[in-house]
Amino acid sequence: MKRAIHIPFLISSILLSIMLWVVVSAQNSLVKPLSLDIQLQSLDTEKFFVRNADRVLPVLARGTVREMDLLQMETMFAAVDLQRAKPGKGFYPIRIYPDRLRALLVDLPQRVPVEIEAISEKEIAVTVEVKGKLPDGGTVLDEAVSDPDTIRIRGPKSEIDRITKVKAVLDLNNVSSNRTGPYEEDVFAYTSDDSRLENVQVIPFKVNITALLMAAPVEKAGFVQVRFSGQPAPGFQVVGYDVEPPQVNQLGGSRAIAKANQIYTSPVSLEGLSSDTTVEVSLAAPPGIRLNPKVVRVRVRIVPASLPNEPSRNGANPDPATTSGSNLPGTEPATTGGNRPIISPPPRVGG
Repeated sequence: MKRAIHIPFLISSILLSIMLWVVVSAQNSLVKPLSLDIQLQSLDTEKFFVRNADRVLPVLARGTVREMDLLQMETMFAAVDLQRAKPGKGFYPIRIYPDRLRALLVDLPQRVPVEIEAISEKEIAVTVEVKGKLPDGGTVLDEAVSDPDTIRIRGPKSEIDRITKVKAVLDLNNVSSNRTGPYEEDVFAYTSDDSRLENVQVIPFKVNITALLMAAPVEKAGFVQVRFSGQPAPGFQVVGYDVEPPQVNQLGGSRAIAKANQIYTSPVSLEGLSSDTTVEVSLAAPPGIRLNPKVVRVRVRIVPASLPNEPSRNGANPDPATTSGSNLPGTEPATTGGNRPIISPPPRVGG
């Protein structure tokens, strides 16, 4: 006898089985938060720089205990495709690796924000900064020379625009008269507040620095001799002059100091003067000599020709043969080049 199939009962049994499977599966399913490293890929680094981007992607993974164990054994990461990147803020697609585990992730974003900046470049001169002290007291540093003396800087445009100098440092403690270089030193880029920039490329990143040494300078005081040109106004005469300071310091090599004699001013014009006059005038430094100060003040004393000569401030007229800085003009020779003496013109005393 053939048994009848109870269709409603069969359907109910199937539905109950499905529900039991769902319940059991749900009890065996786990939800776990993960942090995936973000890898930026396919960016043209010759043209662009990533100014800002997240480096970690937080996600949720859902699966069975076995699937969760599999996640622990695999290294997952999110790759961001920047092949079509352009300057500014934008959203770029991501892809999960390995791809077979992507199905375990829930609420996964399709794109992430990335800020891109264009690369810029410029040339700038190298500044050599020295520190320390030369161990040899008989020499001093004349100049520190960099080779090359200019370098290229590449990097984000906003960083390049902030650069005010590139600097290499030479430690004088390592320099001696027997070894003046070259010394290979690193070069770094700095802003106006002397902060070092890290996101730029220095090309080349090292330079060779040579220390140019010279003998330690000798210092000696020298008297100032005033040179004059022209004549005072008709009916007036020069009765004297004063120089402040009357002596200046000469600094230079021993040979140059030995050859240095008197120190002359640039010509002081007397043309048309009819009263006391004070002027600032520069000094002509002898070859190889540095002067301090480089400018003096000259006060020329002028009176009508009908009056007697005015005495000097110390109560007597200066002796032109022995006194520097207070002589009457026209009494001592001055040289303007070579050995040809130039005699200052005598003061005019008549109309």
